[in-house]
Amino acid sequence: MEQDEISIDNDYITGPEYRPQMPKRPQKKPSLSQLTVGQPRSSLRLSELQAQPTTELSTQNIGKEENFLNTDRIYNTLNYYDSSHDPNFDASTIRTSTPTLTIYSDDEELENTLGDLISQPSSEMRLHFNHEEEEASLKGAKQFFILSSAGKPIYSMSSDLDHNDENFINYNGIIQTIVSSFILSGSELRSFVTKTSRFTILNQSPIVLLAISKIGESEMDLLNQLDLLYSFLLSALSKPHIMRSFQNKEGFDLRKHLGRADLSGLDSLTKEIINFNPGILIGALQCIKLKRSVRDKSRQIMLNRRSKNLLYGMLVAPGGKLINVLRPKSHTLHTTDLQILFSIVFNQSKNYSEDEELWLPICLPKFNPNGFLYAFVKFVDSVALILISADKNCFFEMSETSTKIINEFRKHEILSHISDSLKHGLSTIDIPAPLIYHFIYKSKKHLQYVMPTSTNVTALQKYYLQLYSSVDRNGKISVSYIKWEKDGKSPNKSIAGLGWITPNYEVYLITGSITKREVLVNSARGIVSWCRKYQERLFVCEGAIF
Repeated sequence: MEQDEISIDNDYITGPEYRPQMPKRPQKKPSLSQLTVGQPRSSLRLSELQAQPTTELSTQNIGKEENFLNTDRIYNTLNYYDSSHDPNFDASTIRTSTPTLTIYSDDEELENTLGDLISQPSSEMRLHFNHEEEEASLKGAKQFFILSSAGKPIYSMSSDLDHNDENFINYNGIIQTIVSSFILSGSELRSFVTKTSRFTILNQSPIVLLAISKIGESEMDLLNQLDLLYSFLLSALSKPHIMRSFQNKEGFDLRKHLGRADLSGLDSLTKEIINFNPGILIGALQCIKLKRSVRDKSRQIMLNRRSKNLLYGMLVAPGGKLINVLRPKSHTLHTTDLQILFSIVFNQSKNYSEDEELWLPICLPKFNPNGFLYAFVKFVDSVALILISADKNCFFEMSETSTKIINEFRKHEILSHISDSLKHGLSTIDIPAPLIYHFIYKSKKHLQYVMPTSTNVTALQKYYLQLYSSVDRNGKISVSYIKWEKDGKSPNKSIAGLGWITPNYEVYLITGSITKREVLVNSARGIVSWCRKYQERLFVCEGAIF
């Protein structure tokens, strides 16, 4: 494939007084890894802009796992997580034990599984959550702070979904004391645990980010969340702009360059984290279930109507659910970049009518933190068509392209099929997985996931967090089983969860009072088998590649 030159706008900033002068192009073109803040470029080749790809939409197989539904292999790798060693979980309300497993032949296993299903009282086959009570338990359980290395406040948000300047002032001194002491001693602080909370700090000088969590999240989970917030700042301002702002003034107030839309975008993103967006935890994009023929037709339309300066195109449903994507061959966008882009687009849409067209300058930091791309956004029946160009003067070209694409969509009833899919969603009833209340299935090849759409996943946050952390990610295959026994008047006397990781997929599931691990394992097998069978309906397997 020939590599066309595309122009990346390095000088877009929110304040005209900070517009940099473009330097002369160096004689030898550096690679992306060699670019520095002091060497912005006005023109780069696609290969030089490519970040490490994580949203893979090609047909290349990453390897086949033999006997992926072999129950014996699951049993042999089964791990049991003991929550008593986690300082963020109360041992009086959550308990795990190491059971004795009996391995049956296939016929015996099926017979015993059916026996388990029949013997379970119907009242124990469902989970009943008081969603208001579960969500109320998260109040004050999580806080985010962003400040400069000099201690200047930039942003704060708590799980009360409210900005509290007094709290910011109280924590600011503590943060500065801890970070400074570790820097002076030559260590880099990342995380520490108190009796009730985990403090995690991401130092991206001149920006420092802090997360305080009381819900049992791991250090890595919180670091990933902080990296997402830092990436959002880069998407609004770009890395060179931030570095220049603090170059001559350590006490610079970055809030001067954050507009209302930027702060609203940060609010929206932190709310997604606090209310539990599984995609942020597992590093994947959610998709909608759609007939293969409909997805293929939409892909063909996007390819046929592509204009000269169109770099990327995406069709996205509410909630940032991917429907289809248009991209150059061998060039993908990082999952983090897409999560930020989708969050910004749907947050911005609240302030505009559906017939309006948006033109958003955005830095995709995992793609290239030093410059800006431009996103044209058009909403049709709540679905967003996003067209990305490197040329800031291509608004009318993108507008014309979007009109052609949308007209073709209407002609072939693509939008009505999408609307029907969103209306019906995905339910556990559709899947041969008895007694499963909720599940998350991630395809590692596509870095996309599916889950039931009818369940309030916020109420399951603490269970999924512990389940996700309990699985061993160092080996090729790992399975973890957890049983939580709850005290008090909870209608759910016990809740069980299973996490299963292989080179090709991850599956996490939550269920009620099932004591037999075999039942849970067979349900997990059923989910995996069903998702693999219908993967072309569940995921964007190829996308429109040019």
